[in-house]
Amino acid sequence: MSTLRMPAAHRPPTPSRAGFVGAALLAAACGAPTSPADRARLTLDVAPAAGAPAGAARVRLTLRHDGGPAVALTGCPAPPAVRIERDTAGAWRDAGSSGILCQAIYRASTVALSAGGTLEAVLTLPPGRYRFVVPVGPDVGAPERALRSGAVALP
Repeated sequence: MSTLRMPAAHRPPTPSRAGFVGAALLAAACGAPTSPADRARLTLDVAPAAGAPAGAARVRLTLRHDGGPAVALTGCPAPPAVRIERDTAGAWRDAGSSGILCQAIYRASTVALSAGGTLEAVLTLPPGRYRFVVPVGPDVGAPERALRSGAVALP
């Protein structure tokens, strides 16, 4: 039985340390933010709002675009859509939403929020401890990013 050997000039090159470093850098670059929602600097502020009925509290959410590319925000009938989470016995639980589901007579609308722009929502809720999540992107069901507020206690 004979053994076939390739001449040195035809052997495939062995991987080098530089090749491994190059592959690692490429992999890291591919993991970098690529959507406008990831590159935009967004802030979600929560403040009390006037006009709550008895036994309830009102809160004003202000989404502020502090720089970067414009982002899409969708809601029904108008943006922003907001998921509401309530602190129940030390665990955050889904407490409803605003602007995520549409009744048959409405259609969702999408706006582009550019740097320097703001978008507001006012919600009326029973007293409790809440946090709010705004889905960023044209599809609230599959957001490119979710912006979560800090916890706020409503009296």
